[in-house]
Amino acid sequence: MEEFAASYVPKGKRTQQRYRLTATEQSRRWIAGHHSPRDVAELFAVSETTVQRWVATGRLSAERHPTRGWIRFTYDDVDCLADERREWISYATAAELIGISAGTVRALVLKGELEHRTASQQQPSISRRSAQECKSKRQVEKDARAAKRAAKTAASSPPDDGEVWLSLTEGALVLRVSRTRVGQLVRSGRIPATKRERRWWIRRSHAESLSATRAVRLMRVR
Repeated sequence: MEEFAASYVPKGKRTQQRYRLTATEQSRRWIAGHHSPRDVAELFAVSETTVQRWVATGRLSAERHPTRGWIRFTYDDVDCLADERREWISYATAAELIGISAGTVRALVLKGELEHRTASQQQPSISRRSAQECKSKRQVEKDARAAKRAAKTAASSPPDDGEVWLSLTEGALVLRVSRTRVGQLVRSGRIPATKRERRWWIRRSHAESLSATRAVRLMRVR
């Protein structure tokens, strides 16, 4: 008798339980084939309150039950939101993508060179597309600078004619004089030299010949 009394549920409460179970099942059936608020919250790692805010602000479209308070989301609408969220990245991600520091990212945002949106501290706010464009632009500029340096280096390099060429410093070592003295000899025409951009180049054979001549003169003096 005591066991029966413990398990007995009055008729009114049995009706309420059946109603609650039926309502839950109806909700599940109505949402079937769609995303529920909980599904969306788990998918984007946010709270259901955030999902409700997205619906209220129109960021995420929702279908509402005509008489109940239930809402559901189509897969297409959720995919659109996922695409939109992928478009925005954090400062750290943008820095890694572009290959710069987070501080430089902030500077580019202030200059208007990176697209930025107003968002809470936890939400990404840098446009991925803008960051990728910035990366491409910086790479083009970097390649242009490298090409300019290479062209300048080539223009000031010694002639490529099979000869061995010496700079004024190297020529000074061969002649055993100062670099300034070598420059004087070049400008006076005593040593044949070729000027490339702002640099003078001397054939090693000429430097060695002059060095040998100077050695012979010194021996005669002695």
